Amino acid sequence: MYRFIKIITGDMEPSTTTERPKITTAQKRMRWFILIAGTVTTLGYILIDPVVSTMSQNDLQGVPEQTSTAMVVIQKGPGGIMLPGDMHPPAPNIVVRFHGQLCPVAKPIHWELLKWHTTAIITYRVGHSGHIYVDTARPGN
Repeated sequence: MYRFIKIITGDMEPSTTTERPKITTAQKRMRWFILIAGTVTTLGYILIDPVVSTMSQNDLQGVPEQTSTAMVVIQKGPGGIMLPGDMHPPAPNIVVRFHGQLCPVAKPIHWELLKWHTTAIITYRVGHSGHIYVDTARPGN
């Protein structure tokens, strides 16, 4: 592993039979920068994901579900890939406007009837932070 890092950063030349041009100091610095930035980014995603997940779970802890109506404002294409054995195509990504906020719907019900600018009956929860989580949406009257 140490030899690999030395070769990547340009401190050691790999054993080859052909001549290669010498790596400059600027190239060595750029390789170090890319190696460190990639490592920090990868570790950041690995470490931050559980923290964010825990925060949203704590935000919804003990919060009652409520029902209301909202306006469907965005309906983007299928939300996933249809596999060969699937009976129904995947539900599209649906966003509703509720109390002036755009809220994505976690699980649309009868999504083929939810059209743009129609009323939907939603089941939602307001977290302790004030964030609105829309759990379900189904066509309204």
